[in-house]
Amino acid sequence: MRTTLPRSQRTSAAALIGQLASSKDGIGVNYSINYEMPDSVKSQLKEAAGDEELNSIIDNIKKISLDMSGSMKDGTAGYNIGASLNGDKLASIDYDIDLDTFDIFLRCPELTEKWAAIDMGDQIAYNEDAEKMLDFYKEFLSDPESVLSASDLETEINKYVSIWSENTKDVKIEKKETLNIGDITVDYTVAEVKVTPEMAKDMAEKYSEAVKNDEIIKNIWVNKLGMDESELTSQLDDVISELNASESEGDVTFKTYIDPTGTIRGISIINSDGEEAKAIIGKEDTKIRGEFSIVNDCKATLTADETADKTYSGTLDVDADGETVKIDFDGLKVVNETNVYTEGTVKITAEESDVIVLNLSSDGKSQDIDYDINIDGTNYGKLNINIAETKGEAASLPSKSDAFVISQDNMQDLKLEDYVAQSEVESFLNDIFTKVGIKDAGEASKSIADSIYNGGLAGSTDYESYDDSDYEWDEEDYDWDDADFDWEGEDYDWDDYDFSEEDFNIEIPDTTMPEIKIS
Repeated sequence: MRTTLPRSQRTSAAALIGQLASSKDGIGVNYSINYEMPDSVKSQLKEAAGDEELNSIIDNIKKISLDMSGSMKDGTAGYNIGASLNGDKLASIDYDIDLDTFDIFLRCPELTEKWAAIDMGDQIAYNEDAEKMLDFYKEFLSDPESVLSASDLETEINKYVSIWSENTKDVKIEKKETLNIGDITVDYTVAEVKVTPEMAKDMAEKYSEAVKNDEIIKNIWVNKLGMDESELTSQLDDVISELNASESEGDVTFKTYIDPTGTIRGISIINSDGEEAKAIIGKEDTKIRGEFSIVNDCKATLTADETADKTYSGTLDVDADGETVKIDFDGLKVVNETNVYTEGTVKITAEESDVIVLNLSSDGKSQDIDYDINIDGTNYGKLNINIAETKGEAASLPSKSDAFVISQDNMQDLKLEDYVAQSEVESFLNDIFTKVGIKDAGEASKSIADSIYNGGLAGSTDYESYDDSDYEWDEEDYDWDDADFDWEGEDYDWDDYDFSEEDFNIEIPDTTMPEIKIS
């Protein structure tokens, strides 16, 4: 028997399957965070700093930015993370991964064009379990469908939904019900299932048996993860044993609210004490209303209207443990349904807190979120967040033979000067200091670079410069004469000191090491 899912569940499952199938085509992302500093903040910082040079640096700040871009495709991944000041790039990190060999390549392009390579596969080769997990991870990132194909996922969803349907078909009650949600009235079909403790245990055993005989799961567990099939069986048996030994918590009633189009509009879960967790939404003409609750500690109500085609304005009132939060939204519209890019305004009002106003905008290709930071009547600047999902592209991996390789074998012998020259570090620092606004940037960068390379920070382990003559002891320098230390017995009358047990009650702490077990 093949169970037919409600429309909304079919849509969600199809979306999940579609994402899995399309992930092999690559995924790309671009994120940026930008902060614009106003004069009011500069004045506060300068007052706190109280230093002329620091004040000069603060005056130079107009905009601070952090950005990250990356892409993953065809067994490769490449990312760049950077920081900018007033639109000038200060520094960034290139981060590339070969998902086949798991070599990791790093560099700061503003410092040097040369890559550093880390063989992570080599780092964990001594651990068989970790190596298996790494192989699984690499295969999944390179080609997700080789681990779980879209058709296999669809098979699994239908299989385990069918177990639920088959075990609840005799107690399912479907009926038409008129519901009042806020000030609107809707007619839904209500599918009600009351699950007793005995039913729950019986279903758990059937799910357990299904997993044990599931060739798709066993393929992942045994062939992909390298685990023992008997271990999977043992873990499932342990779960069932614990469930059977647990005390019954009474019946649980599940309600599903389905509109005339077959779309699920709400769910409700009621325990044996009558406590309910609920989420339900409805629409009457242009009015949209919703009620949400998590037992008795958190409740929310939605009051909204469709002001234009798929454009909504309204309020979500939330009450959590006596704390209320009001979320007003105006002109909210999804511009890109795939990535859920949205435009509109969201205002968040909480007790004893300043109002937060978020302006959302989108050109369909990216999402912008703008926030004017206002606290206690003072503006602390503007914050902008930009998010964009792009088409994935394969990374152009650098050559490992030309890289500065870091491995388990050579880690103790590495020296910074073998990777980057002192002059490059000096130039890199000078560029940053100049953009930041530090006076005498050249002198400061030269001093720091010199300290790194000649002050012991470069990682040198060379002790050849040690000279015994620097610490040469001359007996004439320390001519000990007994006359210098003429100890007379009468100088120290030991009878004056009563070394009784009461005077020296010293408690010795327990220094016994605890037993350590490594499994």
